[in-house]
Amino acid sequence: MYLTLIFLSLILFSLLEVKKNKTSSKLFIVYLLLFYLLSFLRWERGTDWLSYFNLYELPLSYKGAYELPFWLLNVLFGTILHADYTIFLLFQATIMYFCLYLGVKKNCKFWILALMLIYVILGNGGIFFVRQTIAMAIIFFSYSFVKNKNYISFFICLIFACCFHTASIFAAPAIFLYNFKITKKYLFYISACCMVVYFLLNRGYLDVYIEKFEEYSETGNETSTVIQYVYGICSRLILFFAFILFGKKNREESGLMNIYVYSMILYILFGSVSITLARMSNFVTMFQVFQMSLIVERERKLKKYIFLIFLILLFGGRTFFSVSQYEDLFVPYKSIFNKELNVKVY
Repeated sequence: MYLTLIFLSLILFSLLEVKKNKTSSKLFIVYLLLFYLLSFLRWERGTDWLSYFNLYELPLSYKGAYELPFWLLNVLFGTILHADYTIFLLFQATIMYFCLYLGVKKNCKFWILALMLIYVILGNGGIFFVRQTIAMAIIFFSYSFVKNKNYISFFICLIFACCFHTASIFAAPAIFLYNFKITKKYLFYISACCMVVYFLLNRGYLDVYIEKFEEYSETGNETSTVIQYVYGICSRLILFFAFILFGKKNREESGLMNIYVYSMILYILFGSVSITLARMSNFVTMFQVFQMSLIVERERKLKKYIFLIFLILLFGGRTFFSVSQYEDLFVPYKSIFNKELNVKVY
């Protein structure tokens, strides 16, 4: 399967890059271009293909169902410019991969390693992107502004991300948490807030804010989603303890650890209502890439490779688990050059 081969090759070149202790910028560009091409040349592949395609073909029928800026983009390209849907995919893919490129270039030493982590966290490297994926890439790019306490630039990025997915607003606390020193007093306040939010979510008092996700909640009690939720908690806890074991108490890693804990809280709280609502944590989950990259960059010899092997095993398991659930949406790959190929479309 082509997705497995891509991931395995990323593992191999990540190990070689770390061993040589040198940035593989050219190979990174090759991979990014591959993902870029696959992302906009696809046809009837990926989750929610029909929903987005129907929106593009008949945007007036979906007015109010999506974010206004995103809906207007569909109107502009589809109704006013009469552009082919592939052109619209090209436009979105350009934004997403440009943000990913800049985010890695500015903040990571090992570019292939970062791309391997992005490939898993973003879901097959963003090849089958939806509007949430684009928003995640924009938030990923904003990390430089978080690190440098550039509030104006960060919130401009946040507003831009919200144009594609309103739930990007959950990334807003990141810039404050990065420089936040957690004490026992604040841990008590955080725990109390979590309990209140959990109560409100389960009592339905926040339904007005999550009404766009009501259709997802219908699957919240299915056995498969329960397993997925438990697996998500376990993998996050394992990574949490790995960060404690390998992490250092410097400014950058402490700041990223605060954000990671925040993403865990979001996942646990929203996932208790619906596994799809747990996606609210995804917008800050992308910052894990920088946290993991820092540890690999800093550690020497044995501890470096122990942590790297740990990441490969953990993220390898996550990749195969996620792909196996929706394999018929990704395999085989169908492009604009073989539209006659019969595949399942959702």
